[in-house]
Amino acid sequence: VPEGLTSTEQLVRTGTELARLILLQALSVERYQAIAKPFSVSKVKARKRAIVVSVSVWVLVLIVSGLALR
Repeated sequence: VPEGLTSTEQLVRTGTELARLILLQALSVERYQAIAKPFSVSKVKARKRAIVVSVSVWVLVLIVSGLALR
């Protein structure tokens, strides 16, 4: 198996596992806020926050996976 293919597979595996863990925590925090303070945030702000969190998580995952690959 070529080394490049092995490295890519390792990068993808590390990234998806890390993303799964972080997104699970982000979802838990979002659900807690929705239950604890249901009327404090509008739908637009909640949607915007969810998008920002998701993009941030994936950027973090790509950085950490890239470091793990090195």
